[in-house]
Amino acid sequence: MAGPTRSAEEASAFERDAPSALGALVASTREGLRKPVAPALLSSTDPGLEVLLRSSLARLEARVRALEGQGVRSDRRAAELAGLAQALTEEQRTLLIRLDRLEEQMKPWQQKEAQVQAAHALLYKSAKSKARATVQQKQYTAAATTPSRTDLQ
Repeated sequence: MAGPTRSAEEASAFERDAPSALGALVASTREGLRKPVAPALLSSTDPGLEVLLRSSLARLEARVRALEGQGVRSDRRAAELAGLAQALTEEQRTLLIRLDRLEEQMKPWQQKEAQVQAAHALLYKSAKSKARATVQQKQYTAAATTPSRTDLQ
């Protein structure tokens, strides 16, 4: 069974007021922590209670100082890491520029090498066809100078 449903107006009012209500709760809690401990509790006749409250307060203050110190160290470390990231980005950009320059210098060499390979392939093909023609010429000449079997009979 479904629970009670809210009308659209109530839901929007809740959504609108929820952040401010939460903020008010957090603010009141902070104010409560900043106020001094009630004098009635400190003037209690039980000295153990006063010692307990003071030691608890000292521990809480020490924890707050430690957390604030960690926050400062974290901020410094974040700034340091941001600087390192920026330096790496600059170095990467410099290397990319150098690589582009080297590629530009290599283009004429690559074109020359392509021309040399094309010439080499052409020469190889030409030499191969000449060798084939020479072999065929020798075979034809040998066949023409060799007497046939009919001539021998």
